[in-house]
Amino acid sequence: MDFQVDDRSFTVLAFIAVAVVTLFIGVRWAKREREDPTAVLDWAPEVLIAAKGPPCSVAIIGAGMAGASAAYFCSQLFDSETSVKIDVFESSDHHVGGRARSVECGGRKYEAGASIVHKENKYFVAFCERFGLERRKAVMSSAGIVFRGSTSQRSFRLSGNKILDTFALVRRYGLFNLMKLKRAVARCIEKFTMIYDRQRRGVSYNSPLEMLESLGTAADNLANMLNLSVDDYFIGKCGINNRLVKELVNAGPSEMLGELEAYSILRSESIEGGSASEVRYNNTEVRDYHAVIIACPLESNSIEITGSRTARKAVTLFEAEDHSMCRTVCHYMEGKIRPDIANSGPEAANIAAVLTYEPDANLPWTSIGCQIPVDATQEEAKEIKARLSRGDEVVFKIFTERPLTDAEIDVLIERRSGSGVTKAAVHDWKSGAYPLYHLGATLPPFDLGCGVFATSPMERAASALETVCISGRNAALLVRKFMLEQGLAVSAGNRGV
Repeated sequence: MDFQVDDRSFTVLAFIAVAVVTLFIGVRWAKREREDPTAVLDWAPEVLIAAKGPPCSVAIIGAGMAGASAAYFCSQLFDSETSVKIDVFESSDHHVGGRARSVECGGRKYEAGASIVHKENKYFVAFCERFGLERRKAVMSSAGIVFRGSTSQRSFRLSGNKILDTFALVRRYGLFNLMKLKRAVARCIEKFTMIYDRQRRGVSYNSPLEMLESLGTAADNLANMLNLSVDDYFIGKCGINNRLVKELVNAGPSEMLGELEAYSILRSESIEGGSASEVRYNNTEVRDYHAVIIACPLESNSIEITGSRTARKAVTLFEAEDHSMCRTVCHYMEGKIRPDIANSGPEAANIAAVLTYEPDANLPWTSIGCQIPVDATQEEAKEIKARLSRGDEVVFKIFTERPLTDAEIDVLIERRSGSGVTKAAVHDWKSGAYPLYHLGATLPPFDLGCGVFATSPMERAASALETVCISGRNAALLVRKFMLEQGLAVSAGNRGV
């Protein structure tokens, strides 16, 4: 007997299907809304500790995101404020926050880094929620993006319309390749997010390699990716089309890594290992601490570590393996993207960004992106997006590896006469914005011995705001472990026993 569906039955079935899907999405959304995003910052009760005698003292060198997160997690580890004393040292007079920095252009402030946060970056999302920081969608999420090859003819454009862009991506790369990419990313995220529960329960790691090996199974974990290039992993292991990896995957880092900024370089300091570490600041003051967290790059500052063979070996390893940072220069100016750069029509309207995906020595820039002031209201942000869609002038940021001349900028951005003087700014991260990665590089340890711990080794595996926060929490956990081993603290539940 044949089963046939008439128009009326089809309408009913379609209505039921839509209702079920809507209900399913609604339940998931409601569950998501009920979840407290800040809960990930809390410790499991059994992890809390209390000073056994006088307050435990911790020195943190560097007030960037690593230092700030380490200080926060250390303060939350102890059962009361009287159990711990934390001092944070920062050499810069006005740049607390490290790579989370803003630049003034035309009387408004624009971010010079630390602006892109993924929804699975649980620590940073939780910090934003806990401290009342506003999050908003990036301009690129609702406007056009151009992915450009070595020439403007080797480029394609996404419009910002989700439906049209989905069809464009499927047509260009194929549905199965896009599904493979989505699955590959989902698998990585699934492994990566294992760290949150483990850190909450007090698990610490002595090295980045030990941490990455624990995220997954013995045969399939994140550490296995350290010796693979982007092409090796996505093309060779995941079987994704070369064109998709080259154009979409390789274009991302040019924008994302450019968002990272250099840590400040500390002035002359000396850390001497022992049961109680000493910090000499500018050789004028000596303070004793039970533990020290170095929350700045080991290889690019004037910190001298004595008394710890492990620490000296770690610094030597950085120097021997050429662990250098990549210079990034951010140029800000008001204008319009020139159509020939984006391979667009007479007016490059509604193009929020141009990302390059092919290395080219003759191309002095890696990405161009529309900017919204950090203090802009939602109404202002909407107005800027409207101006962008009309083809009016807005502020753009250009990422380069060296300063550009005015002539080079004028090739990229059409500016009104005189606007380059009143509405232009440059921020040069001379000491480096992100690490230069090498396949097979040896990762230094977090635990430098004698109560001295570092956060920067994590950046040799992955450099991002979230990984910096993870290394900060790991440093706090290593301090906890050290305090317990030295008999300076006890589990909070055993206090007074």
